[in-house]
Amino acid sequence: MSTSSPTPSMTSSPRPLRTDDEITSWALNVHLLFASRPSLKDVARTTLQALLNERYPTLAPAAATAVILEPQWRMDGGQPHKVGYDTHGLADLLLERCRGVGARTFSQGSFLAKFPGAETPQGEKIPLDELQQMLDEGASMLLEGYQQHLVDFWSTDAPSVWRQLSDLFKAQLQQAASALVGEELATVQAVLDYPEPARRQRALGQGTTRAYVTFVYEGDSNVPHPGDVLVLAMSRRLGEREIALLYTSAGGIEVFGSVAAMEASWFGARRADDSKLRNYTPEQDIFDALTLCLLERQLQLLARIKPSAYPDTASLEREVALVSGPGTLLGAFRSGHEARLSKLQQVLPSWLRNAPLADRGAYSRLLLSLAAQHRRSVSFMAGISNILEFADQALKEKMLEDDPSRTDISVNEIEVTLFRSSNSPFEIIDPPFPPPHSATQTRTFPEMAIRNLGAFPWVPSKITYRGGEPPAWMTYEYLRDLTSRADIGQHYPELLQRKLLNDPLDAARRQQHFADRLAILLPLQALELKIKKNLTDMAYRFVVAVLRPTLSAGFAAGHKPVIRPLAFLTDAQATPNVVADMFVIGPEDVSLGPHVLYRPASSTPLMEFASRAALFDAIKQAGALQDSVLAGLEPSARRVYANGGFQEPHIGRVLLSDATAPRTPEPALLGREPLQGDIVGALYKACAQALIEQAKRASVSDSQARWDRFMQFGWVAFNLLLPLLDGPVMMIGFLAQLTEQLDEFVDSEGVEDSGEALAAALMGLALVLVQGGARLGAISRLEALAMFEHEALVVLPGNAIIKEPALPASASPYGAKARLVYGWSSPRTHFSAPELARLDTFQLAAPSTLQGRVVSGEYQGLYQRGSLWFAQVEGKWYRVSRRLEGVVIIDAAHPARTGPWLEHDGQGRWSLGHRPRLLGGAGGLSIRAAKKLKSLEKKGRDLLGTLDQQMSDVGWLSRSERPPIDVEELIVGKATGFDRCAEEIEQLTQALGDQAPRTLIKELRAGARRLRELGRTTRIVMTKAKLPNVGAVEYLLQEQEISIRKAGGRVDISDNKGNDFLQVYEIRERRNNRVLWFAHFHYLKQDAAADAFTKAHLKTFEQGGRGLEFQKAQQKAGQAVERIWRADIGSAAAKALFLSV
Repeated sequence: MSTSSPTPSMTSSPRPLRTDDEITSWALNVHLLFASRPSLKDVARTTLQALLNERYPTLAPAAATAVILEPQWRMDGGQPHKVGYDTHGLADLLLERCRGVGARTFSQGSFLAKFPGAETPQGEKIPLDELQQMLDEGASMLLEGYQQHLVDFWSTDAPSVWRQLSDLFKAQLQQAASALVGEELATVQAVLDYPEPARRQRALGQGTTRAYVTFVYEGDSNVPHPGDVLVLAMSRRLGEREIALLYTSAGGIEVFGSVAAMEASWFGARRADDSKLRNYTPEQDIFDALTLCLLERQLQLLARIKPSAYPDTASLEREVALVSGPGTLLGAFRSGHEARLSKLQQVLPSWLRNAPLADRGAYSRLLLSLAAQHRRSVSFMAGISNILEFADQALKEKMLEDDPSRTDISVNEIEVTLFRSSNSPFEIIDPPFPPPHSATQTRTFPEMAIRNLGAFPWVPSKITYRGGEPPAWMTYEYLRDLTSRADIGQHYPELLQRKLLNDPLDAARRQQHFADRLAILLPLQALELKIKKNLTDMAYRFVVAVLRPTLSAGFAAGHKPVIRPLAFLTDAQATPNVVADMFVIGPEDVSLGPHVLYRPASSTPLMEFASRAALFDAIKQAGALQDSVLAGLEPSARRVYANGGFQEPHIGRVLLSDATAPRTPEPALLGREPLQGDIVGALYKACAQALIEQAKRASVSDSQARWDRFMQFGWVAFNLLLPLLDGPVMMIGFLAQLTEQLDEFVDSEGVEDSGEALAAALMGLALVLVQGGARLGAISRLEALAMFEHEALVVLPGNAIIKEPALPASASPYGAKARLVYGWSSPRTHFSAPELARLDTFQLAAPSTLQGRVVSGEYQGLYQRGSLWFAQVEGKWYRVSRRLEGVVIIDAAHPARTGPWLEHDGQGRWSLGHRPRLLGGAGGLSIRAAKKLKSLEKKGRDLLGTLDQQMSDVGWLSRSERPPIDVEELIVGKATGFDRCAEEIEQLTQALGDQAPRTLIKELRAGARRLRELGRTTRIVMTKAKLPNVGAVEYLLQEQEISIRKAGGRVDISDNKGNDFLQVYEIRERRNNRVLWFAHFHYLKQDAAADAFTKAHLKTFEQGGRGLEFQKAQQKAGQAVERIWRADIGSAAAKALFLSV
């Protein structure tokens, strides 16, 4: 390792900042790639689901929705009454356990339910103590499992995130290089044309560009920190001249006169302590390698997380999301925008600044869409004046009709002050007659006029114009008459009707603008409420998905979100009374929850309720919610439900006789029918029609109350419709607070086009939300250092550059602590040239015959020959090894040397695997290998658990009529299953050393031996118990269970005829020397050769002395003739078994 003084040989060329649009577009492209990455809670749910499926395959509740419900009680009259449940999500409990929080103690009566929010929750038959054990098991592998899911996220799908990000870096370099010329451009172009160094050298020669990844860090080079920097460096020598270029996607290209100057640019005032620099030259595609280094960076930072150090689950989730998100990648580069973004960071409210990264990303994308809409200046209300502008114009027209010379009169500068008595009627008529008091109220004339004549009572008044005396004709009576003739209450609703609904083409255009705006602002508001904990995650998902039907596929059965008009029925058969412009968003199955009341016209448009019952209970309570619901009903329906009518509808009742009491109506019902077809179109029409109807409705045609309701209703509804900052409009939530601050920010930018500046500011906010603000402040203070200065960089004293030796091409950039396998991986379905050359060295000659192909199971399509395994991949043959991680190519001569891993399609076809592979933490197994081992161990333990039962089953098998050999084969077949399981575990874990489950392997093999021995002994017992035959004798001799000996000499049994001599052989059991069977050999002569017998047979011990004469005697005595067993003995068997004795 060498230490050098960073004296640059040539000053850096000025590096212009990339524009807002360029940097934001790039960052958001990166962010969009990572928008669907798994969250820690996602992995918690996946982990739980796997455990639930494994342990309870017939029940298996959905981990995403399963909860433990803990009953809550309230004492009432000395008696406990259940008032509801506390809900504990399984995924939340797993995350708690991961942080080291001890197992929760649940009160008696707690149970597992499949779904939260059900009106009558049903318990699952899963004991809570078993769930607690499952949570402990899942917690131990959660973070490791998250890393595996992250690797899978980077490498799955086509094209993969790895491929897309690599291609994005290359495209950005191509774009940045367009500003270069001459040899600098040629230096970069060589890398663009030939990203792999071997191919670049082959095409352009040894003097071509060298490209490598530079790491700038402090401390241990094998332990990355969030502040470490990665860049792509390129260098090339042209004679005495040296060209060096530094590229970051966020900051562009810098050109240097030497490598030393380029390296020095990373130090100087930027770092106070000694910093280190290390170059990594990969043998594969440089952009793929740079991208893989970023994944490694994420994995290294994830591996350093200690869950117990976080005070709550949200903090842990935020940290994991931050490390795994694009902010970690973007943080590896400098962009030159940090100072400006740091200012925008201050605009964000704390709830958004501290929101989970996934929510920040979603908010960022919505702000980006809002900026794009703002640039298009598309407005639902285009061509429709707001109510005050309309009033101003209508009043001015009437005023000019009276006198055309009044063109200079500004209607909105006319103010009317009313003096109303504040004394009560009793104070006016009863002594002691206190002095009169009056309250004043001042409004502009248009504000008065939109309230019609009700705003002009006959009370003392004063008119002012532009703060002074009005013209003589501008009297209170004249203004009142002008208001009546303008009749804004009639004409403005007519304008709305005409513009919003009557003209088909105009209405269709406006409806599309409405849909575009609603698709942004409604999710934006729902997301704000979710972040603020005013909406649950499920409720938020419902709101978003109801406008995007394609998202509905991700919901469990019954949970597909629908939107229903808020409606009430007096009974099940009645016609629904629909509330104007109010809706309920909730699951298809009304018994599930949650349900969101959506009131576009309200200042609180989204309200969540756990169930429909909870929603209806809230509406039944007198208050603002009930008032707003009643106001949206037709007058006839309002009378039915007002004053307690939701509980007891006020409907006519028929009395059959004077003695018959009227039947009390049942409580009202909530409507259940969802909107069908074009949801957005229905919302548009409902919103527009409700606005118009509210304006038209006239209990008193010009009453002030009517116009107060109109103002309250109409302009809140318009909040969803008008473009951002387009006139006096109240923005929803954060945007309301944001408007003034953005105005100040835009003014400070000094841009003439404020609309464009505002759109750019929104894009900047979107970028801030993506990047996160932790590093922006610190970086922004250094931002001016080398951005536009031409003088050489100054290195602070004591801040030396410590340059480590360059890493060899085949090495890992993080040494022994790498989390990834760096060889044999690529996002492009092909390996680098050196890797392809190495792959050829593993190839085998094709076999002459194809035998041993596995036809089913995990290894279908591989070939087994004894203990060796082979694979045919793309027409070439390789020896392979089965391992916990999968199947890997190995060197037939040196099995420890490995090649690429293989992948299969489930149909028996194997291919080269190109995905990055995760190594186990701290030298242990990867999570995938650990799961495989766990599965194998479970299979082995389950098999051992059946051993006693299988051995007890032998009893009834031995009593069956099956042949003994068949019984033995059945038992040995079961033993073979034990051996195969032991062999598979041993082969797959042979590389684990002490971590291999040796005890389990021994127990499986011992179980196999016990079954085989039991099969043998059972066959022996059954054979001895059955009638003898030659095969039985051969088997028992083979098993050394019997011995054979002659019983004396040949005896004449022919009644002295001399033609039948018998030689008896005894077949005795060795263990007790008891005669089991006899063998009888018959000869014509006493001295005949041993093999010249006339007949030979086996007989039972009981029938050994019985023959034809015995049977004749039984027949003569009138007894039943006993059948005597005689099993023939052939000449070959006689010679082999008896004659040699």
